[in-house]
Amino acid sequence: MESKFEKIFSPISLFAINIAIILLAEYTGGGRYFSDTGLIHIITIFFVLLGVARLFHHYYSSDPILERFLRAASLALVTFAFSDVIGLIPTPNSGVAFANTLNFFLISILIIAMGTEFIIKIVERRSYTFTWILSIAIAGILGWVFILFHNQQLADFGPQDKTLYLYAAAMIVTGTFGAFRLYTLKKMIPIASEFLDHLMGSFIIISASIVPSIFYKLAEINLGIPRYQLDYLSHFAYYAGLSIMFLAFTKLSQLSGLYQQQKEAKS
Repeated sequence: MESKFEKIFSPISLFAINIAIILLAEYTGGGRYFSDTGLIHIITIFFVLLGVARLFHHYYSSDPILERFLRAASLALVTFAFSDVIGLIPTPNSGVAFANTLNFFLISILIIAMGTEFIIKIVERRSYTFTWILSIAIAGILGWVFILFHNQQLADFGPQDKTLYLYAAAMIVTGTFGAFRLYTLKKMIPIASEFLDHLMGSFIIISASIVPSIFYKLAEINLGIPRYQLDYLSHFAYYAGLSIMFLAFTKLSQLSGLYQQQKEAKS
């Protein structure tokens, strides 16, 4: 049964909110107001809070499987918000803020993938191999963040800098890996297919949303597209992905009691 919370933020209302944001961003202040004021970044917090609120609206804390996934999802959402807002923090080198936005965005995707691994590990009684790989990847990115803060010249990316291609490749590989693991989980737990379909769609859109921002210099030089428009494009896709993630969380009731079902199936 749908709660009032879910009725207010239905698929139709979320679609309307996203369209309204696009129109306001493109037509307010000559199309630059949201960019100049940083509002385009701050709106991310609204969608993150929406997702976190839905996660804890019906918090299945008695289910050990969902407990770990919900913690990972909550941490990922907070990291998503931080990855966007960090770009507003003044730094002597704007490249550092840009690079760390990408770094924490990538960490967020890895955290969601790790949450999925928790469920796969318990359901299939598999080893922690992939979880350790993801943990090492996150630690490596955090190490890179530390290096950038202490050697900011490394963040002076040119239009043809190979680091940008590495970032894009990392986003694509991580997004593909996460989507594949979600698909694997869907085959393991058919009853949760609707939840996982939504989560896969969200995962793919969010992973792809950052790509226009990565190559903004190339687009400015070769296509004449202003950076703020590429920033808008990334955020519009980002908001859409977070909206679908919220809708995925409304399907979490499908997984309630999953741990007990697994115990009964294996007994």
